[in-house]
Amino acid sequence: MCGLRAARSVAAMHQIHAHIRRLATRSLLPALAAALALAAPAFAADRYVDAQTGSDANAGCTLASPCATIAAGIAAAAPGERVLVDSGTYVENVTLGEGRSLVGFDFVAADGSASPVIDGANATAITVPASGAGRIEGLVIRANAERQVNLAGTAEVIGNTFDDPDATGIVSGIGSSAVDVLVEGNTFVDPSPDETRGRIGVYASGSITVRDNEFEGLVVGVQVSGPAAGQRTLVERNEFTGIHNYPVQGRAIIAVGSLQGGELLVRENRISAASTPFVLGISAGTAAHLERNRVTGVCTGVQVESDSPGVTMEGDVIWDTAGDGVLVLDNTTGPRSSLRATGLTVWANGGVSIRVQEGEAEVDSTIVEDASPVGGGTCVITNSRASQVAEDHPSGCRAFQTTADPMFEDAAAGDFHLKPGSPMIDAGDPDPPAEGAVDIDGDARAVDGTPDCETVVRRDIGADEFVPAEEADCTAPATRFTKTPPKKSKRKRVVFRFAADEPATFECKLDAGPRRPCASPARFRVKPGRHVLRVWATDAAGNVQAKPAKFAFRRARR
Repeated sequence: MCGLRAARSVAAMHQIHAHIRRLATRSLLPALAAALALAAPAFAADRYVDAQTGSDANAGCTLASPCATIAAGIAAAAPGERVLVDSGTYVENVTLGEGRSLVGFDFVAADGSASPVIDGANATAITVPASGAGRIEGLVIRANAERQVNLAGTAEVIGNTFDDPDATGIVSGIGSSAVDVLVEGNTFVDPSPDETRGRIGVYASGSITVRDNEFEGLVVGVQVSGPAAGQRTLVERNEFTGIHNYPVQGRAIIAVGSLQGGELLVRENRISAASTPFVLGISAGTAAHLERNRVTGVCTGVQVESDSPGVTMEGDVIWDTAGDGVLVLDNTTGPRSSLRATGLTVWANGGVSIRVQEGEAEVDSTIVEDASPVGGGTCVITNSRASQVAEDHPSGCRAFQTTADPMFEDAAAGDFHLKPGSPMIDAGDPDPPAEGAVDIDGDARAVDGTPDCETVVRRDIGADEFVPAEEADCTAPATRFTKTPPKKSKRKRVVFRFAADEPATFECKLDAGPRRPCASPARFRVKPGRHVLRVWATDAAGNVQAKPAKFAFRRARR
């Protein structure tokens, strides 16, 4: 089973970490560049580059007279200006600083509409120094180099394709040591993945947002680590497929937080269909927080290797892995690896749902099939479900509260929504969730899942918060009289007409008589004297009018 390779993965992870540290120490420009950076309005003017019709002898690289190379376009651009690049292949190694942007733009119709290719050959294609850049957008970027794009300063990298089919060794699409970097809407793909080379999509040691990208056929999709105090690193809504091994263990996401107090959040990513065995979905370290990720088709779904503070998970779904769903692994002599998990669904995995190897785990409001300690692993389990319960197990890792069938909509198809009537509904942690907490679909946590007008402010067990198709009708109807007899009359027979403000049935009570079903019009025979008719309505939801409609009248003697 792939879980047996867990111990080896630590050494593999160290190989990747060593590679990242080596790259991070390389300074491309003196720090003086940051101090000399000039503030300028973004996109004050545009410069134009076209490999087929342009010439570097053209002054200013204008639309009418474009330059032929990107380097010439950048040299002509003032700080904050854009360099617009038409289709073609540009074998160049360019430096983009002082807020300049590099954008693929089809401004020569005869050239065709293909995205321009920037090929750095055996060196970095685009370097952003400490002075920073604006946008790198709409390009195909290739280079047989450790970093195809190297960010020492802030930049937005949006809507590009990284697809070099000829790169060898360990090649990273984007490497960043900068602050406030955005990587959005890009495609990172190895057109012919095999185990003779290692492709990494994004790795960063500063603060970065990596969202809405596609990663296919790589060894490592995203590696992020160490945001400093006051900084945030966010990896969200990315798609990972076809991750494979080379010569280290393949991992879709490697996320290691910081002891400095920075925030590292990994949420709403989808990981599936690894192309070789022993691939990890998410490898999480110190102070990383995982939230609402979906992981399937890998070896181990989530592997926790943390120092203190530990890793937290909330609302993740992990299913159909070849090995363990979640593995808390501690092969170090320092603080124990620890996991605090809330609202997970971990189901139908080839190994154990949650395996705790020497470390410790706190599990709350979670659906699993089983949990298992290894060595000195320990657990604290609350408000959670497993297939078997052994409350007296010394590790605490089998002290679950229920073995009830979760009643998923279609677990075989990966649909882990709860059906109406599931015993997981309103059975999780009774304490209110954090403000703004949501489930795997973005629905608010602690929704009353049993619409019976007895509000239960309690979250469900598992990643899904069941939302009833309709809210409970808890409002009673009101009755009004539409026709009544005179207040005083000598009539022996009286007729009342009444209606409710919604479809309803009625009960009537005349004087001290019994309360009986009735309908409008209602007829009564009365004796001389004072009388009172009371009418209650009951709606389709069973709500009964608390205070009846009432009409008092008198029959006089003849």
